[in-house]
Amino acid sequence: MNYKRIEFGDSVLRGCTNLREIIIPSTVTAIGNNAFCGCTSLKRITIPNSVISLGNWVFKGCSSLESIEIPTTIKSIGSGAFFGCSLIGEITIPPLITVINERTFCECLLLKKVFIPSSVTKICYYAFNRCESLRNITIPSSVTEIGYSAFSDCFLLNEVKNLSSISVIQNHLFFRCSSLLSTIIPSSVTMINDSAFQMCVSLKSISIPFGVKIIGKSAFCECKSLEEITIPSTLIEIRDFAFYGCMSLIKIEIPPEITVINRFVFGNCSSLTQIEIPPSVTSIEEGAFDFCSLHEIIIPSSVKYIHPNLFIK
Repeated sequence: MNYKRIEFGDSVLRGCTNLREIIIPSTVTAIGNNAFCGCTSLKRITIPNSVISLGNWVFKGCSSLESIEIPTTIKSIGSGAFFGCSLIGEITIPPLITVINERTFCECLLLKKVFIPSSVTKICYYAFNRCESLRNITIPSSVTEIGYSAFSDCFLLNEVKNLSSISVIQNHLFFRCSSLLSTIIPSSVTMINDSAFQMCVSLKSISIPFGVKIIGKSAFCECKSLEEITIPSTLIEIRDFAFYGCMSLIKIEIPPEITVINRFVFGNCSSLTQIEIPPSVTSIEEGAFDFCSLHEIIIPSSVKYIHPNLFIK
């Protein structure tokens, strides 16, 4: 199908399930929201260099689309633009894009390669959620913000390069990235939010840099292969369940500024045999060390409160 002198407005061909191919004419400068949403048989589309923007959910659910060449003239790609384009294997993001919007490539199940240009400064929430075939990704140093769950459920992701410019590891950022072996948290980071690495079951070691002040709830929960972790002296709070279920963790040193050992923070760390509680600690909460293998624990006199269920086992 070849259209001439037509503006591709919102939902113009939405749900045309028999459409297989389309060539966008060079008179078109923008493709509106939902324009091809639900075109489940669409295999090929040609977008001319005249186009500068793609709308929200523009190709959502185009489950037969195997590849797409995004013109270098594109300046903006809307939210969920390629959501559920499950056969696309490779994407090159144009050099004029500054923001990868929310859910842009969510559930692109066969996406293996993504090239992000240095023009990008922000990756929004759920941008690459459930890209189940994505194995590695390089984040340009221009990126200063990555939204929550941006790479959650990327089950084959084993390497993330260059997080050097971000200041916060957001909630669920790498949640259930079960192949992730290691990542370098940059010195710019001051907080690791809730469930950031939860269920990264292949993660063996991680170094948290000087400057990090807070480790969020369940941040490393169920990281079953985590054997060692370096925690900086700048840390002032480790929240509930932060290391729960880290069954390979043998030893950990609690930083000197920590005042509360929170609920179940080291619960079910079944290999944990040694732990040092600093004299800054005043309270130890419920289940903090339940199901651990501690041989000995020395509780300093600074501790004024110990929950009666400190050791469930």
